[in-house]
Amino acid sequence: MSTISFSKIKHKCFIKSGIYVRGSAFINNKLLDGEMITNELLNLITVKDILSYVKKLNGCFSITIDKDDFTLVIQDRFKTYHLSYSLYNDKLYVSDDTFFIVKQTNQRTINENNYKDLIYTGFSGFNETFVENIYQVMSGEYILFNKLTKKLIRNRYYLFSYKKEQMISEDKLFEKLDLVTMNVGQRLVKQLNNRQCVVLLSGGVDSRYCALVLKKMNYKNTILVTYGSKLTEEYKPAIAVAKKLGFLHYFISYKRSDWRKTYKDIESLDYVKYSSNLSNISHLREHFVINELLKRNIINSESVIVPGHLGNVAGRSYYRNDMKPNDLIIPLYQARMFHYNYKDVESKHMKFLRDRVRTIVNHILSLTDIYEICQVAERYSLDSYTVIYLVNSIRAYDFYKLNWALPLLDHELVDFFQKVPIEKKCSKKLLYEYVDSQLGKISYSNEGKSFFVKLIRNILDKRYAILSLPKALFLRCEANVHLPFYKRVYRYYRNFSSYCAVIETQLMKKQLNK
Repeated sequence: MSTISFSKIKHKCFIKSGIYVRGSAFINNKLLDGEMITNELLNLITVKDILSYVKKLNGCFSITIDKDDFTLVIQDRFKTYHLSYSLYNDKLYVSDDTFFIVKQTNQRTINENNYKDLIYTGFSGFNETFVENIYQVMSGEYILFNKLTKKLIRNRYYLFSYKKEQMISEDKLFEKLDLVTMNVGQRLVKQLNNRQCVVLLSGGVDSRYCALVLKKMNYKNTILVTYGSKLTEEYKPAIAVAKKLGFLHYFISYKRSDWRKTYKDIESLDYVKYSSNLSNISHLREHFVINELLKRNIINSESVIVPGHLGNVAGRSYYRNDMKPNDLIIPLYQARMFHYNYKDVESKHMKFLRDRVRTIVNHILSLTDIYEICQVAERYSLDSYTVIYLVNSIRAYDFYKLNWALPLLDHELVDFFQKVPIEKKCSKKLLYEYVDSQLGKISYSNEGKSFFVKLIRNILDKRYAILSLPKALFLRCEANVHLPFYKRVYRYYRNFSSYCAVIETQLMKKQLNK
């Protein structure tokens, strides 16, 4: 037996004859909504036929099929719709709301390693949540529950893979990428359907590419939105890009005090509970910005949000010239520790984090082919930080019942970059070259500055590390951050992301025990 539930507040789920479909996808450039996908699935009998059909879908979706003898749960390539599940007392529970499963099964035992992982990295590792026996369906994964044998099978129908198809010249690469970009743009325009498109423009290459796609499509109902501080190095490039493309540009300014004000009533907002699913720190900045855009009537309920921070999937590689397998150990480790300095982490949990990365590292050290080495590293990054943490930012749009589109995760674009010579993916080299050839090179505010200015800036950026507390006092403040004195000390000495992580995980614990 299976219990399946989808929250009303989230993206509309189309339900028919035991089939639950969220999202939309393309097949042969034809856009299929949830109802159309469901009708196609009704004609498929076997699991093999269903998976064969799903592999053809180019889009963002989740599919759950509940039949008399089995339940099949399928996640798209990049986990754009969260799904949790638990096998408890021979019964499968599936939901987009992890707290629903907690209430149904009364499973509340916290996995302390995963809980600490959430604080230190912003997300729980791979398919786990911080509650024992409750898991999340991973990118490109399906789970199959046999109702007769009560057995659960997990498998991947998609894995990120390099294909050694070397393209001859840079001109040929640009020509092919330009064709792919036009195809991506045509599909994006179909999704937009004349609605306002809101590109979140940081000024970086990913968001510039998204804006460029819309310009190539001559999609006039487009606005660009930049947020943060005008002192950041990406502010002026964003202004320059907007002027170059001729799109209306808005800037949403915020300070840390704005975040703190939001945290004062965070429990009433329910946003942390909604977006975390006991496996993620919420993206508070996106939540704040979308709220501001709606309050100022810059966007409306029909607007479609296009985030510009997901280009790592397509355009980036861990490859560096003369790279050796050992060179990947530190980047992979740092990818899981972006909130904290190593010395601030409890030694017991540090060992746990090392062991998690060490499994991947040992695999990498056993390889000699550079493509295989980078492939393993990027699968690890994709399965952890990228799809669990970064992609989860779109929950901020869902929370306000807004539509979104992800051109940077279009399958044709991702597949193209899997065939690109690996050195062209180093530091997104090809993507930068292509965008710069179309828009001109964008200089950042720190370029051309003196060594002394850069040194002072680096020192200021690392001020929290310089002023770090003795470990014992730091951990005491972390444990008691809900108390005013400890909160002030902790917030002063740690970066604000760390502060948010501790506050949010404590809120999740409270909600877990309600």
